[in-house]
Amino acid sequence: MLSYRAYGLNISSEIAFPELPEADGPRDAVIRRGPVSDWSGDAVISYGQRFRAAGARAWIRDESIPFVASIENGGRIDVSAPEGVPAGEDVRLYLLGSCAGMLLYQRGLVVLHGNTIETPGGAALFCGHIGAGKSTLTMALLRRGYRLIADDVCGVSFQRTPAMAVPGFPRLKLWRQTLDMFGEPADSLPPIRTGTEKFHYPVANFCPEARPLRFVYVLNPAGSQVALDEVAGARRLAVLTEHLYKVRFRDAARNWPGLAQKVMRLADEVRVVTVSRPPQGNSVDELASRVEHDFKGLGAASPGS
Repeated sequence: MLSYRAYGLNISSEIAFPELPEADGPRDAVIRRGPVSDWSGDAVISYGQRFRAAGARAWIRDESIPFVASIENGGRIDVSAPEGVPAGEDVRLYLLGSCAGMLLYQRGLVVLHGNTIETPGGAALFCGHIGAGKSTLTMALLRRGYRLIADDVCGVSFQRTPAMAVPGFPRLKLWRQTLDMFGEPADSLPPIRTGTEKFHYPVANFCPEARPLRFVYVLNPAGSQVALDEVAGARRLAVLTEHLYKVRFRDAARNWPGLAQKVMRLADEVRVVTVSRPPQGNSVDELASRVEHDFKGLGAASPGS
């Protein structure tokens, strides 16, 4: 069995993950191949025929691959799926995305959807809907010397105060257009799946340690210019709940006891800022400069002040 490091966990796996660093030490979680039964019993969360969850169990299915996975007790993922390309690429995406996210929820973390970097004042998370520019902004700041903490899946641990963003693994998923913008040759990179124009970009400047989550920037491709506006008071909670990973807040709060209280605590600890930018044109340099000025200038300030 192979051993990897991701999301702050040592993961033993019967499936190879070339994008993950190898790991030593005691095992925290395991991924095994084998038959996975259909969901049985009641579900607290049910999204169509693709997802079920109840307590420390979750179940994910994608018939187009076909792929079925069972995630249990924050420590085990069983997966039934074909091997080889392109199915293997799709399987790894599910395991390192949706399945890992459910595993982190089961371990008591709050999981947010976005990219996270290390800043002088703590971790900064970039959220936003598809096409908002999260990965492009992340790449621009990595080029300025900042370190990546996590791509797409931001697990937040509450074992310490303040809450900590746990490291994912040293990879960023980028579209060809974004790679072209930064002068990176896409054709030399592996696609995230066969036939797509999105690629695995290996990140050299990676932060392998957890960092206090201090800033949340919500990107919105709207407006005529780049503008940053701090979110105050109770609206911070509304913003954070909108960007939970893969599940609606009300469903997550019912299924994982304590999650609502953790999100409320996080809303008190972090600075939340909405970031508007023009939907057309290349404003990435200005966007990166404005965001960098914000977290560098306020890194020592009290979150939410």
